[in-house]
Amino acid sequence: MALRGDVASVRAYGLALGGLTEPVALAARRLAGDGLRAVGWALLMAAIFFPPFWIGFKLWWNVSGSFALTFPSDFHNRVLGQLLVIALPEEAFFRGFLQSALDGRWARRRWRILGAEVGLGWLLAAAIFAVGHLLTIPHPSRLGVFFPALLFGWMRARTGGIGASV
Repeated sequence: MALRGDVASVRAYGLALGGLTEPVALAARRLAGDGLRAVGWALLMAAIFFPPFWIGFKLWWNVSGSFALTFPSDFHNRVLGQLLVIALPEEAFFRGFLQSALDGRWARRRWRILGAEVGLGWLLAAAIFAVGHLLTIPHPSRLGVFFPALLFGWMRARTGGIGASV
């Protein structure tokens, strides 16, 4: 889309990322604004979901002992790898393209959930995301990514872009 100069499609699929992927001049103010908004949404969701997840994880796995935060020597490489090689392509495809395309296919079947208008594409993209993870490592626990996929899809619908999910 960006290579074709199709700004409207880039934006419709939520892939603009503050203008980084648009074939137009980059505006620092827009980039900063969109970036801060995405980070704000990500931090809000982390504040809401991480504490109950941590409690559930600790109870389910019966974790004992203290926690020691340590970073590997190549921490920055791992973070960049996770963001650029895993998170960005996954979000661009599953939430940006697939969810948007499926929602467009079934445009009449939509629901408003906490300020976001979602459709069947939201559910189907999350299910396909989970099945894709199951196929890479065939273990039922891999289907657990369905629930974060619902959250990421909701954020894509709520914010209009994939930035917060990345």
